[in-house]
Amino acid sequence: SVFSAAAFCAGAEWYLFFWHETGDPVFPMFWHHFSLKPDFQWSDDADRMMALMWLGDVAVPRNLWWFLAYPFRTILFPLPGFESLRTGPGPAALIGLPFLLLAARIRLHTLFRSPMAIYLAVTVIFYGLWFFLGPSQKFRHLLPCYPLLLLVIIVGCERFTLTYGAKRMIVAGLIAVSLIQIAGQLVFSRKYLAHLAAGESDAAFLSKQISGYDVVSWLNEHLSSTDRVMVANREWLYRLEKPYIFVHATTQVVIPLHHENYDLPGFIRNISREGVTHFALPISLTGRNEEVALGRFVRALKKRGCAQEIRRFESTQQQSRSIPELGAARADFVLIKVNPNECHP
Repeated sequence: SVFSAAAFCAGAEWYLFFWHETGDPVFPMFWHHFSLKPDFQWSDDADRMMALMWLGDVAVPRNLWWFLAYPFRTILFPLPGFESLRTGPGPAALIGLPFLLLAARIRLHTLFRSPMAIYLAVTVIFYGLWFFLGPSQKFRHLLPCYPLLLLVIIVGCERFTLTYGAKRMIVAGLIAVSLIQIAGQLVFSRKYLAHLAAGESDAAFLSKQISGYDVVSWLNEHLSSTDRVMVANREWLYRLEKPYIFVHATTQVVIPLHHENYDLPGFIRNISREGVTHFALPISLTGRNEEVALGRFVRALKKRGCAQEIRRFESTQQQSRSIPELGAARADFVLIKVNPNECHP
């Protein structure tokens, strides 16, 4: 069908990307059944830790009640796990639903012969599979089928106007939804418009928007092309101009850092193999929390005398980059130099 072809085309670039990078077009699904590329590292431990990470994205029980309540809750009173305040469905579907139901009641005898019934069935099946079997309950994963639902609702509203002649009411609703969306976009764009109007430098703007941007600037200015810095902040990668390696507890295994890893000699071998000369990390990761493997390893290297703290950077983490008035929390960083010749396993 046209929808299936469109869905395949929309996802094709990602299937090709994962196949090219990993050897598995639907990675991390079915990775055991594909021959992963020799230079791509993955393991059972990493797969298990990623599965545990995804459990945190299941905000509500997978039962019939929440299957029916989720679409309304994600619009009216979204839970943080839905992440639908910024990437949510908006009010259009909820506003148009009553008109759709009234139109369906009037045209019940032709309802199942309409192409809209097929679109609605595809949407419900997609939603059901996602809700009961999907790894996450973030609304943005429903975006591929949400346009189909909007199409069904728009057609239902049009059929309603043919029967009841309430076209002005529908038009008023559409205008209201458009104004809400435009207002949201203006709130999101306010910081960019203010930046352009004030004529401030890009560095000054980025330092307010990216937590730890001063660290990135220092690294770009002081590290050489033979250095390699370990970082754990993904948003830095777009601005770092010196060699780096990005680490994470669950999404990479080049340097395994899942919380069950206590292999310090293995960590030393890995950073030596990767040519790591510096760590630029949040102090929260290098603190006394024994559950964080990276923090355990960094503290152990400092005790051995093969890693020395160079300097600290004061920074903040805004609660909302779009609405800075909501406040910010302290988020400091530490820069540590590693001496590979002294870090023997």
